[in-house]
Amino acid sequence: MTAPLSRAEAVRAACDEGAVRVAKVNPGSGEALLRAALGRAEVHEAALAPLRIKGRAALVLWADLGEKSPPPTTVRALGEFVEECSAAFARIILEKKRASSAPPPASSSVPSPIPSMAPRESRSNRLARNFASRLCRA
Repeated sequence: MTAPLSRAEAVRAACDEGAVRVAKVNPGSGEALLRAALGRAEVHEAALAPLRIKGRAALVLWADLGEKSPPPTTVRALGEFVEECSAAFARIILEKKRASSAPPPASSSVPSPIPSMAPRESRSNRLARNFASRLCRA
């Protein structure tokens, strides 16, 4: 979803800081408008995690536990997950740029997988599972 950040001060602050930020969702705030747009009924606090590429926030992940506050361990796991996602997006963008500037291979029309991405993908999956399990326990 796309939303203007003019009233979402906590989202803007998370983007500027480049770190996960836990913010109160006050009635009438920009975050309350985002909460409504996301279809979330009761949210008192949300973790806002900017996914940064080349130092700029490309998107912001909203994570909440409804009426519960996100525990610090979950916030840390979310931060690790977003860092891995940022690195993965940067690698994907770099590979696409390389592929578009390189001449096509003569022997095959199907590009081979990038060997360096497999370990990162498995770590990202592990972080995602860890994050999801912490959300379910909270």
